[in-house]
Amino acid sequence: MNHKTILGLFAGAIVFASATASVHAHDKAGAHSSNVSTRCYELANRWLESLDDEQLKLVQYEFAVTAGPERLFPEEIEKRRKWHYLNSIPTVYQREEGLALKDMSAEQRILAHKFIQCGLSSQGYFKAANIMIGEKVGWETLEDQGIKDALKMGAIGGSGAYWLAIFGEPSRTEPWQWQFEGHHLALNFTMIGDEVGSTPVFWGTRPTVILDGMYAGWHLMGYEKEYAFRLMSSLDKSQKRKALIAKQMNPNIFTDPARLDVFETYEGLPASEMSEAQQEMLRDVIREYVNNNDHEIAQARMAEIEADGIENVYFSWMGPTNDVRYPVYFRVHGPSVIIEYVNAVNHGGNQGAMDLDDEGNLIITDKDIPDSNHIHSIYRKPGADYGDDLLREHYLNDPEHAGDR
Repeated sequence: MNHKTILGLFAGAIVFASATASVHAHDKAGAHSSNVSTRCYELANRWLESLDDEQLKLVQYEFAVTAGPERLFPEEIEKRRKWHYLNSIPTVYQREEGLALKDMSAEQRILAHKFIQCGLSSQGYFKAANIMIGEKVGWETLEDQGIKDALKMGAIGGSGAYWLAIFGEPSRTEPWQWQFEGHHLALNFTMIGDEVGSTPVFWGTRPTVILDGMYAGWHLMGYEKEYAFRLMSSLDKSQKRKALIAKQMNPNIFTDPARLDVFETYEGLPASEMSEAQQEMLRDVIREYVNNNDHEIAQARMAEIEADGIENVYFSWMGPTNDVRYPVYFRVHGPSVIIEYVNAVNHGGNQGAMDLDDEGNLIITDKDIPDSNHIHSIYRKPGADYGDDLLREHYLNDPEHAGDR
């Protein structure tokens, strides 16, 4: 069925940064369903209805269509699995699938923002919005005039260089997926009936603290490191030695779209060796990621993690354990959760002194604290990214898909 016959345009103005923009609220089009997949179905069609034919060619793709080979991805990868957190830098990778915010009308952007809120909590949506705003500020703080000129012309970066794409026809019964991607942000939501897959998702920012200009003082993605550092600081000497898997941090996360199965073993300190208070601190780290989702999804994800047993989740760390100002890496890894976080040295920043003892304490400190104002982070569900667990169940139990088993 053509999407233009499904739903009319969304009526009523919304304000981008207002709480009334939440898709949970009532508006002139009537109350939205409380179910995430239903809201996404409705809002996808309202956005699609606003697009012209040329825009639609950029936006919609078959659910299982294979992408051509590219150097950042395996040769046989589905388009819906192809994303990268560097995609607004043409010299590295340029996004092809989807329609960029900068190429939409104001009305279309409003509808697009309504749409991408459908699977997010207010925390998750405003984190995404701040990443996009911070992206523009981050490029503008670089000294290179050529980069500044390219940003002004819209060739790189900026809050308009984020692409929204749909794979499959929005449906209440058949699988479909939407993806929102740009520099330091990638959202992947897969729908099958009432079931929703919400991973992998990438959250990043540069800067994490804005130090100059009108936005000076804004702190983007602050609690991820804060909660992890609280947990690390609570560990005794023996626990710290086990959690510290490397003194010198890796400059980036290990997993990416081309390496989703990189962690074959667990590393670090298992929660079974933590106190109850420390296990609760570990839950705080996990909730900071899980709660970026709509509460319906977040409750289901935490229930899965608890059912697997919090004692089976591992916490690992790289870098200093006694100075929050320095670059650090941490990982949370369990049967149904992988979180990776790296607070990297900013472009051109000073690495600083990193001589650590066996517990990760800085032995020699440097007056020139490293410019660790750059974050890369990913949240995944092992074996279930892109709704793979939901698809397996769907194809196994739906007689119409007997040939796909």
